Amino acid sequence: MTETTLLAVELGTRELGFAVFQRGRLVQSGVKSLRRTNPHANRVTVLKRVFTSLIEQNAPSAIVVVRQEVNLEPQNDIRRRLFEAVKLMAENNKLLKHEYPMSTVKKTVTGESRATNRRVASVLCGIYPHFTNHLECKQKWRKRYIQHMFDAVACGLTHLTLETPNSNDDNEVKN
Repeated sequence: MTETTLLAVELGTRELGFAVFQRGRLVQSGVKSLRRTNPHANRVTVLKRVFTSLIEQNAPSAIVVVRQEVNLEPQNDIRRRLFEAVKLMAENNKLLKHEYPMSTVKKTVTGESRATNRRVASVLCGIYPHFTNHLECKQKWRKRYIQHMFDAVACGLTHLTLETPNSNDDNEVKN
């Protein structure tokens, strides 16, 4: 069953990429900063505010999240806490939640589980031509920043592809 409104998110330690799909169609996407404007706030507090705003604006029936791969690096402790906060907020808002590892997202979108971020973005530009201007940016920081949006859109497409009853056997998004 395809949810009426789907919110797909990809968490970084400083940004949250998001994509909103209504009835299987991408209607909004972007990146929200998790940087603190108040020095006493922590990133989980900022995430809760941003995520609550996305839920209030879009009224999703489900969320889809890129599953975080956890290792022992300090920045991944922040990532794990953010991921757990999103899962808890989804439960509190009675949203269906789905998780996909990045390798599944890449395989579904590009056909290759080890595809580069550039390859994922290129395939998405084929599906959504208005993304092309993001792909052509030259600044490294901007590419990293906007990649969160590309990953969220790819995650949403993965869910729509894998959960649609008549999806094809190789689970590939068609251009």
